[in-house]
Amino acid sequence: MSETRYFNPKITQLEVADFEDHRYATDYEGDDWEGFGNAIGRNTHLEEITIGLMQQERLLSVLPGLALNRSIKKLNIMGSHLSDGEVWENLIPFFNNNQAFECLEVIEEVETRWPAHHLFQSAWAPALQRFHTLKEFNVVDDGSGSGFESVIEALNGHTGLTKLSCSWVDIRLEGWAALGTLLQSPRFNLTTLHLIGTEIDVGEGEHIILANGLAGNATLKDLDISNNHWLETTGWQAIFDALQSSRCSLEKLSLGGNVIDDDAVLSLLSVLQRHTATLKILDLSNNSDRINNSMTDEGLKTLVNALSNILCNSSSIMSTYQSNHTLETVRIDSVGKDAVDSVWYMAVESVWSLLHLNREESKNDVARIKIIKAHFSGIDVNLKPFADMGTNVLPHAIAWMARVSNSRARATLRFPDGMSVMYQFLSTTPTLLERFFSHYSSSSRESRLSEDLSSVVSIRQPTGGKATTSDHLSHLRE
Repeated sequence: MSETRYFNPKITQLEVADFEDHRYATDYEGDDWEGFGNAIGRNTHLEEITIGLMQQERLLSVLPGLALNRSIKKLNIMGSHLSDGEVWENLIPFFNNNQAFECLEVIEEVETRWPAHHLFQSAWAPALQRFHTLKEFNVVDDGSGSGFESVIEALNGHTGLTKLSCSWVDIRLEGWAALGTLLQSPRFNLTTLHLIGTEIDVGEGEHIILANGLAGNATLKDLDISNNHWLETTGWQAIFDALQSSRCSLEKLSLGGNVIDDDAVLSLLSVLQRHTATLKILDLSNNSDRINNSMTDEGLKTLVNALSNILCNSSSIMSTYQSNHTLETVRIDSVGKDAVDSVWYMAVESVWSLLHLNREESKNDVARIKIIKAHFSGIDVNLKPFADMGTNVLPHAIAWMARVSNSRARATLRFPDGMSVMYQFLSTTPTLLERFFSHYSSSSRESRLSEDLSSVVSIRQPTGGKATTSDHLSHLRE
């Protein structure tokens, strides 16, 4: 029978439920649920399916057909089905036979929560132990953290797991212990860990367990510990110390909606320094002074000034070169009227421009622009880096300035063209030119200079023809 009787066969996402007023209700209004399931099984375009509220009898009629599908990558299941062992039993063939399947998301809605049900222990864990193909597992508002450790233990067989997300799950002490063990296991390559609103309890020592797990992890790239209001300064310090010593290379760190005070900010700075070569996104939004003991204006200023130094450390050319060229987004709130003054405004503007510059694809260009801006622009140019350079190296070093491309960031930030920067530098440092030309004797100056310049990066030619070495010489001598 044609699939069009049940749903559009070209769709990639399908929502199945039999309550018309439910947001996941399907368009199908018939009673041939077995045929509906077979249509799902034959379909080759479906990539995601959501099982919402529906009668058990109807769902059990759909599942044998679902087990025949080979294209679905993600399954979302919610409501009372989470505690239904028979439903999970009938899902096992789908999990085992569909090699494309990689993501399971379970959602416990408030209106369907069954009090006193230990959902993890009764249904999920046994099902998770009978297949081992998950790459992503998401839990949203399960209503009870009791038995979470059995789920983590069941995930031990899913060695391909790369993402674990727990949102608004009240994880208990045993669950944290199991998670800490998983984080340190060399069998896993977990790159994404989201612990959103999990109420990490400092009084129970749960922050220490999590910190130990993070310290022993070498694979995380995306860490989200947002909306954990119970974490106090000691909790954050333990977690930040762990991230500072961890072997992982974070690209995204989300800490929004927490109570991070000035003391915790100081610990956070060491994390930013540790991951300076990889961090792309930092979220510290909604850490406001409406909550007691949160970040003050002074703490915020300390953070912004530190970010400015991390993005462009101007203490030396090498320090600037080794600064962070990956951080592109920082979400942070201003927390007081006194936070905005002229110095503060300049610091914020500096951070914004550096973040914008970091979005350039060529990190070599990013580093070059930062070095030129910090060390070779303006009147007071530091000549010390050039003092010990050999004369045959000096042209390369100077021509390096002209390599700055006409990039989007350079245009947006109104940074001068590379040739203009080189000209400005040379015009303000005549002693370099004197040293440069004194190296060449009057008889062979032209040929030797031509030979040296031939290996230097080509400089943009003037309109109307090819520039000769004499042209370059005449410009440099002016």
